[in-house]
Parts: sequence; structure tokens; C-alpha cells
Amino acid sequence: NRRVIARGLSYDYYANIEVTGLRPCGGSVGGGTVVSVLGRGFVSSAAQCRFGATVVRGDQARILSSTAVACVSPLTGVAGGVAVEVSMNGGADFTDDRMHYLYGASASVSRVTPSRGRSGVEGQVVTVVGTDFEHGSELSCRFGTTTTALPQVISSSILLCIAPSREAGAVRVDVSNNAVDWGTSGARFVYEVADGVWKLTPSRGPLGGGTAVTVSASGTITNYTGVYCVFGASEVAAVTRAGGGYTCRSPSAGSSGLVVVRI
Repeated sequence: NRRVIARGLSYDYYANIEVTGLRPCGGSVGGGTVVSVLGRGFVSSAAQCRFGATVVRGDQARILSSTAVACVSPLTGVAGGVAVEVSMNGGADFTDDRMHYLYGASASVSRVTPSRGRSGVEGQVVTVVGTDFEHGSELSCRFGTTTTALPQVISSSILLCIAPSREAGAVRVDVSNNAVDWGTSGARFVYEVADGVWKLTPSRGPLGGGTAVTVSASGTITNYTGVYCVFGASEVAAVTRAGGGYTCRSPSAGSSGLVVVRI
């Protein structure tokens, strides 16, 4: 006869779980990428994620919903693909769906050409030079805090990125192979004040000329050499100001009225 030696125990059967996708589907060999593991049947607070043979758990494997788990990719020593699986019972059973995550080097940006463009202008093409650019749907460029997707890949070291419209100022240019992790960058792109927003101070003066007129604009100004101010048809040399912009002496005029000034 069989004798019961323990009572009141419970065992919970759960529906089969499945992994159907990863977002992003790759990241740096240095690890630390938050990967959304997509699927169904994710119900346990004891979730674990496995990247190849390495298991992550605790706050490195958080249930977001019944269809998503946030897993932090572990450090690995080599580039390449690994299968990502999920467990809902503390690692006793893992899925076997073999969704692959690709480890690779982080992109690095060394310079951009041109390094200057116009503020408030769309569609400016910038050549980004660096290393370890990977051709894929998640490859992205970032100007400051604005991300632009689908750059044109020339090679693993050259991209053509579209600079987004921004106000005047300098921003850092970064590249990401997975639209999540942004590599190192030593490159800056300067948005200069566009034509038409410059101003003259003062904007009027006597017919005899000789007024010191300051040419300035809000934002970043590139100080060029050999600059002239043209008042109507009269040209005078400009002097570069230490704080940016120029100073011109107004030429004399034959009659009163407005004239167009070009720099």
C-alpha cells in the first residue's frame, strides 16, 4: 500500500510559451543592450533569458507583458550569433525557438564631411566616416538627440546620412547598428544661421556714411576671411568681431532711402 507523506502541495501548469522575435536583433559584444524578447505566454515573475549558454535573471530579465520580456544582453568575448531562449520556471525549462541575436562591434565615428550646414534646412547630406558600420535595417545616424534612419551605406567605414533640420548650434554625430546602442564619436556637425536671419545694428544712418554697422545673427556664426559689405552698389571691407559677426563702415550715399545690403 502507498502512503501519502506530504499534502497541500501545488504544481502550476502553464500554456506553452514561444519566442517569435527580438528587438533589436543584435548588439555590442560588450553587452548591456536591453533586448525586447517578443512572443506569447510570458506569465511568470521568475523569468530567465538565455543568450547562447549564458543565463540572465533577476532585474536583467523583466516581464513587460504576456508577449514581451526585457532581457539585458550579457558580455561576450566574440562576435557572432547566439540563440535567445526564455524560461518561465526558474530555468528548469527553456523555449527552443532559436531566435538568433547577433553580437558585433560597436560603431565608431571619427569625422563628418561637411562639418557645417545650414540651420532650419531639411535634406542636407553628410558623409560620416568611422568604423564597424553594419548594413542592416536598424542602422541609424543621430544628430544631437534626433535620430535619422536608413542611411546610405557606402562601406563599413562610410555612410551618407541626412542631417535633420535643427536650430543653429553644434551637435554630436553618432551611429548605431541597432538603433539602441550608440557608439563612440569624436565628430561634431555645426548648424550655422541660414541666410535671411542676419541683422544690421544700427539699420540706418546719415547720407555722409561712416557709421559703424554691426552684422550679426542669433546662434553660431562662421567668421570667414576676406568679407565685404555691399550697400546697394558700394562695397566696403568688413572687420571680424571677436564675438562673431562683422563690423562695416557705411559708405556715403547720394540720396536718402533704403538700400539692399549683402555680405
